[in-house]
Amino acid sequence: MNTGANPWDGSVSLVTTSPRLRASVFADAGWISAENVAPVMGTVAPGASYRFKFTITAPMAPGHYDEHFALRQ
Repeated sequence: MNTGANPWDGSVSLVTTSPRLRASVFADAGWISAENVAPVMGTVAPGASYRFKFTITAPMAPGHYDEHFALRQ
């Protein structure tokens, strides 16, 4: 949900965190890059919600993986 005072547009995107902007083991060919998942499509007004839709690719090695995402403008 956009809890700020300004609308979101395509300059806002979902990125990896922990640490911020690092290559994800789940990166998919449809992502902007290995650390930048997907942009906002259209405009999201203050108070409105936006659902990011993206594909992940499972790592080849079995194991426990954690991934964290945040917004970046």
